[in-house]
Amino acid sequence: MAMSLKDEAKRISVMRRQWLVISLLSLFGISLLASLSTTVPFYLSARANLEQLTLVSTEAQAKSVEHLLESYRHIARQFTSRTEIRRRLEAYAQGALSLEEVQAFTAPRLMDAMSLSDEILGLIRLGPKDEVIAQLGEPLPLTALQPLLGATDLEVCRLVAPEQKPVILLTVPILGADGELIGRDVAWFATHALQAALTAPLSEQPYTEIYLINPPTETHLHIQAELSAPLQLVHRSSALESTQAGIWRSTESGQRRIYFQVPVVSEDWVLLLSKPTRHFYNPVLSQQLWSVSGVLLVILIGMLLLNAALRPWIQRLKKQAEDLQTSASELELAASVFEGTHEAIVITDPALSILKTNSAFEQVTGYPAPAVIGRLLTEFFEVGEPEASQRNRIWEPLLAKGSWQGEVAYERADGTPLPVLQTISLVRDESGEARNLIHIFNDISDNKAKEEQIERLAHYDQLTELPNRYYFERQLAVSVQQARIHHRELALMFMDLDHFKEVNDSLGHPVGDLLLRATAGRIQS
Repeated sequence: MAMSLKDEAKRISVMRRQWLVISLLSLFGISLLASLSTTVPFYLSARANLEQLTLVSTEAQAKSVEHLLESYRHIARQFTSRTEIRRRLEAYAQGALSLEEVQAFTAPRLMDAMSLSDEILGLIRLGPKDEVIAQLGEPLPLTALQPLLGATDLEVCRLVAPEQKPVILLTVPILGADGELIGRDVAWFATHALQAALTAPLSEQPYTEIYLINPPTETHLHIQAELSAPLQLVHRSSALESTQAGIWRSTESGQRRIYFQVPVVSEDWVLLLSKPTRHFYNPVLSQQLWSVSGVLLVILIGMLLLNAALRPWIQRLKKQAEDLQTSASELELAASVFEGTHEAIVITDPALSILKTNSAFEQVTGYPAPAVIGRLLTEFFEVGEPEASQRNRIWEPLLAKGSWQGEVAYERADGTPLPVLQTISLVRDESGEARNLIHIFNDISDNKAKEEQIERLAHYDQLTELPNRYYFERQLAVSVQQARIHHRELALMFMDLDHFKEVNDSLGHPVGDLLLRATAGRIQS
């Protein structure tokens, strides 16, 4: 009996140990399953968030590249906007000037304009038959221009690598007074600023490779993983299936890589960022391994089980708090940029009712913010342009394309005219409906005054302030043409000053000039 009791006690003791072990193992298994059920989704979510964050960062880089290329295009367009040089080219295209004459007139004036920008390397002005009118700056082999000769696209932006030195090549059309193509400018720019725009956000991200792709030519501007190596222009054998933004994976040279693809919208280019998947997901994987190790340690000691269960939630809340803090910092930065910029900015609703202005708006227009909030932006337009013309020129292209840029005439608070170069961007809500309009103003009053001064110097005599010979001949040609078309007679009166040479010889040229001014004044009166 005693042995039986001992055996029973031993059996019960064994059973207790067995049940304890089973209970501990069950608790461990349940805790482990509970931990995995939290950690695995969190790991997958963290991977997705990292991918989306990298895609957004790549989109920001693409925007930076787009703005840089647009600034280069703006520089190139400034050469075509010079009125007198364009008129001489148009005269050459019409056969009124020889090639040597237009070359002699164009080259020095374009050189003066080119000296105003440090970013442009060189410029070639081509005539209506792609003949060279002027070539300035660093030379560019004609092989780089060959694909552009005879091209139907008026504006082209491409990557070329003459002598293994990548440059950005831009072509801008030159249009005559009747809108016909009379030539084009080919400008090329260094890639230093482009490389800085692409690599600056990735200075602490090794193993990264960047490709700036020109799909029409399959040309790829390649930045190596170290980010400090020089730019290379290469041709990839694999064409892109799409130019839309997205994330995809591929295996190259036995290495699995992840790609983030974003279009550079205005230029029809594609920005491609690539990293080995192992290095890309390492931060997330390391973070999850530390989390799992901590949870296992808490389960094993059996005292911090609750903390282990709450830890993923605490981390998630912490991440959300960090995200909110980051968002607040970004909003604060955006507000400081909005108020600190020297450009006037106005935010309106789709009906053009003013919602907000920055301090530069008051400096440019003279209107304080309280005086304009709630009023229609069109109330400040300079009287003159019909509403239908405004709608065709501004609002219809804006609604169709989402943005518009052009010249608009306003009135300042003191009643003086205010010509501005205005950029309007359309902000849509999630349903695609127009929510706000962002208007950015650049005062171009000085430019307009200079244009008027140049226009007057080109068409009027400085001594008499009467139309000069060039302006007279042009107006006479127009009048003769109109008379022929309408079968009308045209009268031309010739006036001469008798004994004018005797006045100059006897009284001097200053007196002769006074006589010319007096005669011109009587003609004008």
